[in-house]
Amino acid sequence: MAHPARAEATTGSADGAASGTISRRSAPLVPPRTPHEESMVAIWRDVLDRPDIGVLDDFFDLDGNSMHAIRVITQIRETYGVSVRAIDFFESPTVETLAAFVAAQTAPERPVVGPRPPDAEPVLSLDQHRLWLADQLVPGGAYNVHGRRRLLGPLDVGVLEASIRAIRDRHETLRTRFPDIDGEPLQIVDDPDPGWRLRIADVSDAADPLAAAVRVLDEDAMTSLNLAEGPLFLSLLVKLSDSDHVLGITAHHTVCDNGSVALFVKELSALYRAGGDPARAELAPLTIQYRDFAVWQRQWLAGDAINRELDYWREHLAGAPKELTLPAAAPPAVGSAARGGRLRAALPVDETAALHELGRTHDVTVFMTLLALFTSVLARWSGQRDVVVGVPMTGRTDAGTRGLIGLFFNTLPIRVRLDGDPTVAEVLGRAREAALGGYAHPDVPLDVIVRHVSRTRVRDRTPLFQVMLNVVDVNRGDTGLGDVVDEPMDSPVLPSKLDFLLTVREMDGSVHLELEFDADRYDEARARDLVEEMRTLLRAACADPGTAVFDERTAAPTASAPPAPKETRP
Repeated sequence: MAHPARAEATTGSADGAASGTISRRSAPLVPPRTPHEESMVAIWRDVLDRPDIGVLDDFFDLDGNSMHAIRVITQIRETYGVSVRAIDFFESPTVETLAAFVAAQTAPERPVVGPRPPDAEPVLSLDQHRLWLADQLVPGGAYNVHGRRRLLGPLDVGVLEASIRAIRDRHETLRTRFPDIDGEPLQIVDDPDPGWRLRIADVSDAADPLAAAVRVLDEDAMTSLNLAEGPLFLSLLVKLSDSDHVLGITAHHTVCDNGSVALFVKELSALYRAGGDPARAELAPLTIQYRDFAVWQRQWLAGDAINRELDYWREHLAGAPKELTLPAAAPPAVGSAARGGRLRAALPVDETAALHELGRTHDVTVFMTLLALFTSVLARWSGQRDVVVGVPMTGRTDAGTRGLIGLFFNTLPIRVRLDGDPTVAEVLGRAREAALGGYAHPDVPLDVIVRHVSRTRVRDRTPLFQVMLNVVDVNRGDTGLGDVVDEPMDSPVLPSKLDFLLTVREMDGSVHLELEFDADRYDEARARDLVEEMRTLLRAACADPGTAVFDERTAAPTASAPPAPKETRP
């Protein structure tokens, strides 16, 4: 029987750590008794950032979460050469049992990402190649990642410029471009440029400097970047006044993902505090670069390795519906510009605590609980008892990739079946099983899964899934710039082919929800209905986990509630 997988304490940047108050010990600390236990305690101390680890402590009772677990698994692979599956971790959540499990394992089949051979071809990773192909079809399409920060205080622009230059020099991917040689792209890294300069726009004379800054940065975020010629990484500082600036960074998705933005901010903070001097910043050395990962991925996913991974996804997605048929407004007129919308909401502290308690009671994490609630509401709205949700996963699962800027993001198509007349407790169990299965097979890029699994597609709809759930780990580390106050700012809502993207963060004891939606298919009222119905179902489940998911009494009473479609089954 599995040990309890305690509800996650927080959820944040792809490489961030959970934070909050350290939980109190409920039993005496038992010290390590074997070399394996001593090593495991050291790993847990590093990942959980707390000294009081005993061999009988439950990982999840110590406020460990899914992202922490991935980091522990990574360090175990680096230390012992043993691959631990997510389901094995969940079933061995103490130092004692996990150390015994690791001691009994043989060397893994999955190799560690290391430096490429000197004569290796400059290949693209599989996801880079997919984006390159998309750019060939629609040249200059804005497949960009963008982030911006407001900097309040006495900013030293020269130090800021030196700090960004150091990050650009440190990470090859920020100096990469993809020229076409005889119809095939190559990954070319340009040499560091000591003459690189930070672009600066001065809007201090505008009637509304902040609004002017937002317009300038929005335009920069939508810049069409040339993959063959580069550059594929841009930075822009907008001056509102002598003590008020906004820094924006824009990069093509081939060289950057959202986790990379968090890494950039972390390194920028360390470098700026060190006067822009990499030696004084004491950043951890990079043992590999992205080109090493691309060569490794191509080799690892060749032949039997990829076939074994694909076998799981073929079975997992066999018979899944080709489309989630949510009730929506009429499709936009031909030729009209796509629009995106965004809705924000937050669970009060008491509802957040209830969410954690529901997870603890049923041995699931916060992500699994939200997956169960999300798919239950989607099943109600669509009338389908079979829902596939895209779940973003960081591909930074090796020590060498953990601090590396680049495209490591992957999306797993997680399928939750709601056939029969399940209770919330039963759907929690199904969500747990589906999530653990996906965690155990994370290496195949989504595009490869689509090519080998999705045989029928719906025109103008994304294959496999049309909704995503992203529970991210909030980075509570200090990312300030010394005397300069560093505040995140909203990026523009970009058009999306997805119906809904639900992003969840936990901060200060409250779960914060951000729902992005296709504004041509749904309005803000409908988006609000979805969030409110999840909250209503959560309250009902906390009062009675035996509540039937399709009990109409737990539907949120809203004016814009969708019509109840006829139930369909795959």
